[in-house]
Amino acid sequence: MRLSVFTNTKLFTLEDSAKDIFMNLVLTPDENNQVLPVQELHDRMMLRAKELPLGNGIDQIIKNEIIEAFEDLQEGHRFLMNQAFITDIKSAEAAYYWRIVALLNDGSKRTATEAQGIARMGEREFDVRYIEQEEEK
Repeated sequence: MRLSVFTNTKLFTLEDSAKDIFMNLVLTPDENNQVLPVQELHDRMMLRAKELPLGNGIDQIIKNEIIEAFEDLQEGHRFLMNQAFITDIKSAEAAYYWRIVALLNDGSKRTATEAQGIARMGEREFDVRYIEQEEEK
């Protein structure tokens, strides 16, 4: 299993034990002890990321990627996690997830579901306009 983490402009992917270590040592579970796919950055998360022990799938490069991604956010900003396997950061799929993160952090206080709906609607509107332009040619 993998975990892809999208911040405002960064993406990192963790696999197997590195994913488990990140989820258990860095992230904050909710009141039901569940790690939600949308997390809000707090200073303690950054401290935990900086204190991650090396080994078990976490090397210095991965640790640095996590820290750099968190430095991309301000206290209280949210980031998105899922099992996506992004091989091209310029792909439509990557852009879609970054659009969701942008909608989460634009000051509107949207829920994750609302941000996802708006991001999907934006895709549909683009598709319709593109199809109309193609038909005009």
